[in-house]
Amino acid sequence: MSNTAAILLGAGEAPVLTARAIPTPGPKDVLIRAHAVAINPIDRARHLGFLVRAYPVVIGSDIAGVVEAVGSEVDAFRKGDRVAAVLDGFMSGNNDREAFQTYALAPMLTTSKLPDALSFVQGSTVSLVLQTAAMIYFDGLGIPLPKAAAAPASRTGTSDVIWGGASGVGQMAIQLGRYLGFNVLTTASPRHHDRLRSIGARLVVDYADPIVATKAFLAASVDTPVSYAIDCISSAETTAPHLEAILEKSASFTKKLAHTNALKGYLWKGGVEHRFVNATDIHTRRRDVGQWLFADKNGDGDNITTWLAKGTFMPPPAKVLAGGLAEGRLELISGGVSGEKLVVEVD
Repeated sequence: MSNTAAILLGAGEAPVLTARAIPTPGPKDVLIRAHAVAINPIDRARHLGFLVRAYPVVIGSDIAGVVEAVGSEVDAFRKGDRVAAVLDGFMSGNNDREAFQTYALAPMLTTSKLPDALSFVQGSTVSLVLQTAAMIYFDGLGIPLPKAAAAPASRTGTSDVIWGGASGVGQMAIQLGRYLGFNVLTTASPRHHDRLRSIGARLVVDYADPIVATKAFLAASVDTPVSYAIDCISSAETTAPHLEAILEKSASFTKKLAHTNALKGYLWKGGVEHRFVNATDIHTRRRDVGQWLFADKNGDGDNITTWLAKGTFMPPPAKVLAGGLAEGRLELISGGVSGEKLVVEVD
């Protein structure tokens, strides 16, 4: 066995393929032989130096592959299991815990078994964006964690608005909102409307005219007032003011907004409770969300694995980059995708 990693030697530089030692799992780690790694916006930011403590560095968070070894306290996985996971290297600065390499360490907390019906490419697109969506609902918006499979059906009289429904996080927020019983309203460009309706959005409107979108959301939620708003784009100029306005005009007594970027400098008007969501908190103070989502600690049979197996949740569309680790660098730098996730297959 050998481990090849795409290593960055400096901010903005092209990755260099380099041999690394195969990591040894700690007590609560899963060593994964990667077969697919998805590219996320955080990877593009880190490529430019964000949250990089020192160089050389390996980056990447979303991985799917096969378990090679497990730590002494891991009992849910064994060698040969097909899995998907969110890695935590950007928190620790440990290159062994980054995704763009052949072998990587994943926390047991954010690892799940991958259903046989899903490819590694599909599996790599789900974990981080669903983790973020879960943190949005259960941490940012303060929705209580469901205690049983039957619990979520109690919010059919409440709407939530998701700005940026075609993003990876947006697609998972739509599906999780539907699962939790919300009347889901969202924005996207017209070419994505049919897909977003198919995964659970009741109404999809074009984001190009925010004033029209705001009026459409308020008209559609007369009987199911908008209590919650999710900003997957988080722009102080183009999204936050309109979501704030929707909540202000809603008939609901609850007015909460969760955003995925810090929105520093934005002047909130008051009357709307707002909160920045840091998805990495799932590894620390909100481990309960990780256990609910990945491990089914409630024992109700519901978690990411069963949802994907049953088709309750659908992975975002994926675009595979030709050439594997060696050729993914231009997409890492440029970004600019819509409605799909870029994936690198690892030979």
